[in-house]
Amino acid sequence: MNGGCHEITGLTPSLILAPSLGVSEDAAYWGVRCPVATGAVVNAGQESVSYGLVLDNVVGPLPETVAVSSNQQVRCDNVRGNIGAGCVLPKTGGVIEFDRSNANNGPAAVGYLNWQVAFPDHRGYNGPYGVYTPLTYLGDSTRQNQNRTAACRGFVATIPNGSCDEYPFASTYEGAAAPGSSYGVTYGRTEVTSSVNSSAGGVLGGGYTSQHILDGDKFWAKIL
Repeated sequence: MNGGCHEITGLTPSLILAPSLGVSEDAAYWGVRCPVATGAVVNAGQESVSYGLVLDNVVGPLPETVAVSSNQQVRCDNVRGNIGAGCVLPKTGGVIEFDRSNANNGPAAVGYLNWQVAFPDHRGYNGPYGVYTPLTYLGDSTRQNQNRTAACRGFVATIPNGSCDEYPFASTYEGAAAPGSSYGVTYGRTEVTSSVNSSAGGVLGGGYTSQHILDGDKFWAKIL
């Protein structure tokens, strides 16, 4: 979701939460520096969780984890320090949106969707035809570079300022250097201009940050 804090009413003290618990498209992100009071009890839908932490004026990482249900956890952290502390439901998964009509990065979004459709497992797809295998964020920059190199090996530009744009993203465990990878089956690449590639990278990085997506977290690339 795009910034801001969304309040669940009827709670004392009030808790800031994404529109609804467990909605994967919102990634259940609680916003920037939204305060959670010590001992607050949250009831949202069928879920209930008691908090014993304070996110206001947090300094440093906050690796707190609280059980919500048998298959979800809340994680509160300050790892993405440039936007402050926040909480996510990491097992719900994030959704980073790319818009094909965007003048700056639309061609990259078209390429991502083409590959999602082409892959047998449709990895990363989240749209009107279903939700398929998610991608997994990879935080290791060395391995990211290995993915990028593997995906773009032999690439020769055919358009002015042509640039190799890989999918799945180099910043994922599913990238081209993953064991058993095969071009056209598990990874692909699209030629776009360097400015389009850079703009799409900004969308991706912004999604990682705003949704507190950390190493090992699942997410989808939703193409609008």
